[in-house]
Amino acid sequence: MNNFIPLGRVGAPFGILGWNHFLVYADDPKAWLMMPIWYLGNEQKGFRPIEHKKLMFKNNKCLVQLENNASRDVAFSFEGLLLGAPLNDLPALPDNEFYWEELKQMAVILPTGEEWATVLHLMESPAHAVLVVKDKKQQEHLLPFVPQVVLNINKNKRQIFVDWEKDW
Repeated sequence: MNNFIPLGRVGAPFGILGWNHFLVYADDPKAWLMMPIWYLGNEQKGFRPIEHKKLMFKNNKCLVQLENNASRDVAFSFEGLLLGAPLNDLPALPDNEFYWEELKQMAVILPTGEEWATVLHLMESPAHAVLVVKDKKQQEHLLPFVPQVVLNINKNKRQIFVDWEKDW
């Protein structure tokens, strides 16, 4: 699905009434309830729309119940799948904020103006998010996603300007 934004990953079942743990990838999961349709699936098999969903927060954990499921057995079938929505269905963000998915395949520009690499994906680390990029020699590099390194992001031109050197 083009412009699909993963909101989180469905985890192990919780209890006997069809709830699952939910690993949240984005801010404000309560706002997602305003979206009429979520999508459930994975990159290999694709995604299908689901209409009925509930969120609950218990002991600092997010839980999700999908498709009015009331069975622990069915909850096991959801484990490991992604929940998400098309980018157009998500709330608009201010100019200086991005959904991580939007940064994929953006060009990484060095202080010299050279287009050095392409963003593969982002990942979390205990300290901060990390850009995973691949340079023109097909080598992967990890760049801290912090203001000292990521200087500017131009969504329209799909470029990320960084304070970085090729040989670091």
